[in-house]
Amino acid sequence: LQAHAGSGIVIGHVRGLNRHPTGDLLHPLGLIASEGHGNLVITRCPPAWKQVLAIWGRPTSDRLLMKAVKAKLDPDCIFNPGRFVDGI
Repeated sequence: LQAHAGSGIVIGHVRGLNRHPTGDLLHPLGLIASEGHGNLVITRCPPAWKQVLAIWGRPTSDRLLMKAVKAKLDPDCIFNPGRFVDGI
């Protein structure tokens, strides 16, 4: 684990996960992050896991704003379609 005291960001790396992680691993970590008004974001995993994991964490209110900005700046969805939060 690597923790940044100034920003409150904690980065962790789990080695040796050969199969899809279950809620048993991710749910408690998400709860801890939520208690600190944070979120659990998965920065790297196999592409197949992205279909079933909430890699951007729990939904937050700012996602509506991000979608609106994306719609204004890229109405044809040609810039990295589906590669950002919630498929933006």
